[in-house]
Order: sequence, then C-alpha cells, then structure tokens
Amino acid sequence: MSRKRSEIMGIDVGGTKILLQTFDRKMRVVEEAKVLTQTKKGEKGFTDQLICLIERHFNSGIKAIGIAVPGIVNYHTGTLVKAPHLPTRKNYPLKKFIEDRFKRPVYVDNDINAFLWAEKERPQLKKRRNIVAVMVGTGLGGAILNEGKLVYGASGYAGEVGHMIINQHGPLKTLEQNTSGSYLAKISGMLKAKGKDANGPKVKKYILEQLGIGLSNLHLIFNPEVFVLGGSIYHYYLAKKKKKLERIIAGKSLDGRSPKIVDAGRNTSVALGAAMMAMENVS
Repeated sequence: MSRKRSEIMGIDVGGTKILLQTFDRKMRVVEEAKVLTQTKKGEKGFTDQLICLIERHFNSGIKAIGIAVPGIVNYHTGTLVKAPHLPTRKNYPLKKFIEDRFKRPVYVDNDINAFLWAEKERPQLKKRRNIVAVMVGTGLGGAILNEGKLVYGASGYAGEVGHMIINQHGPLKTLEQNTSGSYLAKISGMLKAKGKDANGPKVKKYILEQLGIGLSNLHLIFNPEVFVLGGSIYHYYLAKKKKKLERIIAGKSLDGRSPKIVDAGRNTSVALGAAMMAMENVS
C-alpha cells in the first residue's frame, strides 16, 4: 500500500517494545513498524527514538497521532503523570512535545483505555455499551466504558483499578499486589507456598479469590454488562476459571447475578485503539 493513503497514526508504547501503525480513513493498516524500547538510554534516548520512528512513517496526509502508554496519564493535557516502565520523569508533557515537533493534533492515553477502545469493536462486544476491562499481567490495569464512553474522572485517569484497596490491614493491600505477576513471590511467601507450590493450587486459589473480590466491587460500582479479562497471569491462572469468578461476583451482587466474563482478544491492537481515539478527537 502507498504511504500517501495513511491518514492517522497510532503508537503503542510499551516498556519492552513500541508498535507503530498507520491507517487509512477506514482504519485499515497501511504501514507497521515494531522496535525494542530504548529504556536504558534515559528520557532523551527514549524520546529521540520515538521521534525518529514517527519521522520515518510520517507524511503530509497524516491528520493526527494517537499514542498509548503504560502508566498514569492525564488525557485532558496529554501528560504522562507516572510511567514506572518508561525512563521519563513525572508529569512528562508528551502531547505538547510531539505536537510541537510534528504540527499535528496528538492524543495521549493509557494503553488499557486504548485497548478497550479497539476491543469494543469485536463482534461479541460491539453492541455492549457498559464494559469493564481488567488486564492482569506483570501489573494490573483497567479501563471502564460507561454508556459507550470511557470514564476518565476529574483528573483524567479514572480506571486505575489495580490501586483499589481490597485488604487494608494485610501485607498486600491493593488489587494489583494480590493478583499480579510482580507480587507472586510475596503472595507465595505470605501463603508459605514454596518450590513447586509457588505456582500451585494454593496460590491460584488465592489469586482467583482476590480478583473475584476486586471484580465484585467493580460490579457494584459500575454494573457492567461484560467484564473483559486478559493479561499473562489471567490467561495462565484463571482463564479456565471464568465460571468460578462469575459465581464469586454473583454471590456478592445485589441481584445474585454476574456480568459475563469474556477473554480479551489476543490480537487486539492497542495502536489501533490509540489511532481511533485520535481520529475521533479531530473529526
């Protein structure tokens, strides 16, 4: 395909890799590039890498650029408030920096929001207007769709469900600490699970129960039609336990029912979601 057909650019910035895709007006991929993230070269090295990548695929037909990043984002200002997996300072003005360089509207959002914005177009979700997405991997991230619109809150970063307190007096307090990969060793130690048991039934049961509590709270607050769950820990530990999760949620709900749990799409493009968001904000 010709680069001249590109009208929108979407970028999925991760701590390990960066995926850039350009799209035509029907959101079909025109170009694609993937590189390893230069996290060891500091903020300047990372920023230079991102600029060079955009420059290689930028053309006069590009109307806007959407960028999805891991961490806390103030989407109102396009500021990267905090990104533990990137070498940027706190309150890094990513939107302003890229807009000043390329003279195009830039839209910056959290990667899970971008994921959900693309994910909602899947056939089984297309008619759903109330969805909560939770990705349980190295960490835990979330996004909330209410009546077809993403929930952002006053400061622009609502949906950080991993920081929800579910065990105030325990050694592990937040939903992320009680379920995600970064805390498996601490969970195992707390449960006194050693060796092979560190990934065994005791740990899996604990993660299932804790995620069930977190989802139950989200159900009571947002009453979604569907939970979309994904991430490496979810797929390894819990994907075959959806019915048990639904029973936990139903047992704590007001009407004895649980939203349906759907596995996140393995091929859903975060870059596409970022591009869709950017296109919507300039159209």
